Amino acid sequence: MRVLVVSQYLYRFPGGAEKYIREVCFQLKSQYAYDIHHLATDCTNDLKISRPVFKFFSSGINLNWFNEIPAILKSLNPDMIYLHYTVPGLCDVVQFFAKRMSIPSAVMYHSDVYGSKTIKRILGALYFKTVGRRIIKHSDIAFVSSIAYARESKFLKELRTNFIEAPPGIRPDITDGKSLDCSPFILFVGEPDLREKGFDVLYRAFSSINKAGESIKLVVVGNSSDKIPLPDVHCVGVIQSDKELSNLYASALVTVFPSLTLESFGLVTLEALVNACPVIVSNPGNSALLIRDGVNGYNVGPGDHQALRTAIEKVIKSHHQFRSNCLSMKSDLIHRYTWQRTADCIHAEFEKYR
Repeated sequence: MRVLVVSQYLYRFPGGAEKYIREVCFQLKSQYAYDIHHLATDCTNDLKISRPVFKFFSSGINLNWFNEIPAILKSLNPDMIYLHYTVPGLCDVVQFFAKRMSIPSAVMYHSDVYGSKTIKRILGALYFKTVGRRIIKHSDIAFVSSIAYARESKFLKELRTNFIEAPPGIRPDITDGKSLDCSPFILFVGEPDLREKGFDVLYRAFSSINKAGESIKLVVVGNSSDKIPLPDVHCVGVIQSDKELSNLYASALVTVFPSLTLESFGLVTLEALVNACPVIVSNPGNSALLIRDGVNGYNVGPGDHQALRTAIEKVIKSHHQFRSNCLSMKSDLIHRYTWQRTADCIHAEFEKYR
């Protein structure tokens, strides 16, 4: 089966969506011999397309696409177009021409266009009402990483769509972290510069804990434009090595995932838990389903730094018990979330359109 995989970015943001694309495509090629081609605005080793000119927030568009994309589709003649939707732009245009050319399409919906700032929320809602919903309504298959997310999503819950759950998996290299001999620390994995990731809320909670007499570091894994020049904060940047990241999870007192907006899955939560690291989340989506309050972590309200502080203190106080509880759940999580199972699900749906 020849498949055209489309995403706004493939390399620029080394986040959960990009990891999902790479892992699933690897499985589809190795297990089912798919002929896969990538189309992205930052892709340099496959199909070429003009870079975005009209930019807005983290997305953009180029009017040349309306000539380039039909030519690419006609030349490649794919059996299926596999859209990975994260932000507006390229996927919308490709979906438009796929529909006109009667090419089957599947969309993996990774996230709403919805931020923590008022202007972004308004623009996101306007976009989805006028354009964005078409990408789901006109796709033959609609995947989400979590049905819980589809039920909670501000936009998806309005649609009468039978979503298919295709959750991410975890690589073996990130499941066996070794505890490092280091000072105690709290771990944050994400982009602290993005307000919706909730780093500012975490830092307020963290600062108040240290002012109360604790001596703990806050380690940040992710891109930061200013390297976060804050007391007791150590930014290590982006970590490409699964082994290195798993060691950090295994060494942390707790991983905190304090998102202010709904996350489609929360791979950070899963990766931390399989390394016996308790997690505190501020997310009503799938991450919340993975957490049992007082057992392997806590759920707290988004933006509530006082509740977050209390939860962190509880985990630190009973850290060894939380870690033991996480270890007892590890094998079940590893069995349930594999990239092979994800690829099997996607392949089964694609086969219906062969």
